[in-house]
Amino acid sequence: MTVLGGLVWGVLGALAFGAIGFIGSRRYVRAVAKRSCYQQNLESIELAQVLRMLLEAGLSIERAFRIAALQARPLIPSLVYRLDRFNRLMDSGADRGDALDDIGEGKEIPVLHNLTRLLKQAGVLGGGITESIEQVVTEAQEIEKSHVKEQVNKLGAKMTVIMMALMLPALFIIIGGPAGMNIVQALSR
Repeated sequence: MTVLGGLVWGVLGALAFGAIGFIGSRRYVRAVAKRSCYQQNLESIELAQVLRMLLEAGLSIERAFRIAALQARPLIPSLVYRLDRFNRLMDSGADRGDALDDIGEGKEIPVLHNLTRLLKQAGVLGGGITESIEQVVTEAQEIEKSHVKEQVNKLGAKMTVIMMALMLPALFIIIGGPAGMNIVQALSR
């Protein structure tokens, strides 16, 4: 971008295009990462439901992850890489807690983070965790509902501005046009 700006518009163009290229590329990468995290968070809800069903069937956590990675691929396409990583770590002899920490690290994907913490705790303490997984799923669905409502409200405000900008002039012409013509005709007599 800098070279292109320099060739076309000189030094100021090079500086301007360089700044635009630097800032634009960073914003683009951040936007793609944010969309990816959002998609993986939605897929984590599905993963949690699949794991809950598999754990209710009596499978171990490792076996449930392995089956979920094989059978739920179409359901969770962007999250399946994390499941494959978990399975590779378990195959290499890693501790289950460390493998769960690895796939659920960071809080950018809150459902997966909460799910892995819950599975790690259940692995250490034991006990039934299906109700807890159901609670994580319910909480995530409520958060998603509020997110959708927020997006709808933002869209309504944007549509109001667009309607005012595009519809009001047309409405004034339709309603005010004949009245204006009558006023012009009355003044010309």
